[in-house]
Amino acid sequence: ILSQNYITNCKDVYNYLKTYYKGMKNEEFKVLYLNTKNIILYEESLFTGTVNEAKVYIRKIIEQTIRFSACAIIIVHNHPSGNLKPSQDDILITERIKQALSLIEVKLLDHIIVGDNDYFTFVGEHLL
Repeated sequence: ILSQNYITNCKDVYNYLKTYYKGMKNEEFKVLYLNTKNIILYEESLFTGTVNEAKVYIRKIIEQTIRFSACAIIIVHNHPSGNLKPSQDDILITERIKQALSLIEVKLLDHIIVGDNDYFTFVGEHLL
């Protein structure tokens, strides 16, 4: 667990969640709600799916972001297959979440895909 649940980079998020996701058979979509200092206010698994997809509802993300008074969020999901490459759906939903959050002045800091032994970061790959 992170000291004081403080996020400084995507590696922190991966290290924080890799044990949680290890061995999962289905996709699970998590949201980390952060304050202005990138301290985690709350973390939750919002959506669980099948081996290769999890349905994501942007409205629910917005509701929870407001509920926790978050200034920024990081979204994370796993790829049980081990293939870290984002799907077209992953790329599209990330852009739609970013647009929706911008309407309520909340930043999407990153979208991270976790595999068994590595991770993919949208910011690191210039997709966000």
